Amino acid sequence: MPRNEIPRFLSFDNLEVRIKELIDNSGGVIIENVLSPEGVSSIRSDLINLINQERESGILLDTDGSLRPRGVINILAERILNLKKLIGLAEIVLGQFPVLSSFTANVVQPGAKGQGMHRDYPYFSMPDKISLSEIPTLCVQAIIALDNFEMDNSPTLVIPGSHKENKWIPQEKFERLAIPVLMPLGSMLLSHGAIAHGVAPNTSDRERAAIILLF
Repeated sequence: MPRNEIPRFLSFDNLEVRIKELIDNSGGVIIENVLSPEGVSSIRSDLINLINQERESGILLDTDGSLRPRGVINILAERILNLKKLIGLAEIVLGQFPVLSSFTANVVQPGAKGQGMHRDYPYFSMPDKISLSEIPTLCVQAIIALDNFEMDNSPTLVIPGSHKENKWIPQEKFERLAIPVLMPLGSMLLSHGAIAHGVAPNTSDRERAAIILLF
């Protein structure tokens, strides 16, 4: 599996004509300036307020320092789904009328251990003779950064090109081959659902927030 970089773009501009090719080849793209700094600040503030409310109510999901509020779709869906170009790119990759299957957030606290290697599909075992590159793309994931994704504050980890191989990757090998997705706040990683990915530990003194959508 190649240790190449994920292609990076400064905006949505002109991605429509290349997005399927880019997703098919490297497994993902980084798109900057998806949200304005003002938009990020507003969304992040509402997300943190929601976390505090759910913590007080005793319903906040905390997985080893990764906070996943349950009601995020109720307060943020309208603003995020107004990103019509995101929906358009998902439609190009997946086909007409993509279905939003998951809308969540992850706020990784200082000291959190991160998340091990996984894929968003297939969850089930497939015979080795079935090549993922020979079947239609069934899922794309969008990770929208509400903080800068930096080396020490739990960036997403990916192995570019791994979406083409129908093989489970042991965690030790994943940690050796994966590259961190470093991007400024307001950026988005749009990736093939079968790409091997995870989350690095947060060794900083800063929390790191993101919105996560699956189509």
